[in-house]
Amino acid sequence: MAEFSDQQTPSIAELLGENSLQMSRQPSEDTTAVLAATGLKLHLGGHMHLFDVSQSSRHGLTNVQVPSLAAYQPGYSIVTINTEGHSLVETVIVREVKNFSKWFSIYEKEWGFLHRSQQATWDNSILSSKNYLDFTDQHLQQVVNGRYLNEWPSDLVEQLSSNTVKEIVDLCHCASSFKSMENSSELNATNLVIDFYRARNAGSFARLALPRNFYDQLSLCLKSQAPQTLDDSDALKRALVLITNAILSSREDKAAISLVL
Repeated sequence: MAEFSDQQTPSIAELLGENSLQMSRQPSEDTTAVLAATGLKLHLGGHMHLFDVSQSSRHGLTNVQVPSLAAYQPGYSIVTINTEGHSLVETVIVREVKNFSKWFSIYEKEWGFLHRSQQATWDNSILSSKNYLDFTDQHLQQVVNGRYLNEWPSDLVEQLSSNTVKEIVDLCHCASSFKSMENSSELNATNLVIDFYRARNAGSFARLALPRNFYDQLSLCLKSQAPQTLDDSDALKRALVLITNAILSSREDKAAISLVL
């Protein structure tokens, strides 16, 4: 019952709208304060289907959004409490699920029917997933491309879709900040948004398309430009600030946390 968007709620609301990313379900500061006032020290929630750890030094309440077994990255949390009130919250990611692909042949038939009848189809490469973790990653990518991008400004989506990561970096005058972008520079720039959702869903467990130091360097460049060249009307730069801040903050969502109840 606390903020679960890595302290990016205002930026999300500003860029994507107050009702995007299920912001209407985000607990208010007052809600957190009221719960903490009851003496509650630890709360675990699972309805958001994402992993997040929010520890409020102000209110003394730790909120753990437990990952779903049916979403990226699939997992569960274990709480161990000793007689002295010391507790350990460990989150475990499930990588392998026996027979997870058992019904793929049926989905292949569905895809074939939709394809032959020229109806909108999903990307059947997901049926080649190596393991369950890979399956949930591919599923998330398809949900982002098929649904989540609809919440982002259409002009911004078009700009990202029609440029590579390197070209977007150039547009933001940040190319000089990167010594080397390796092979990832030629990826389509929508991978930046996909990485945002990976980090939002999986915290420090997220496996990103771009190296983590890429986001460190991009963040430093964008911060060095503010406030001189970072205009509030520049949707691209505001989006990149949101993406980098969310990804960097998500690293604090650790696999194990200790606290005293």
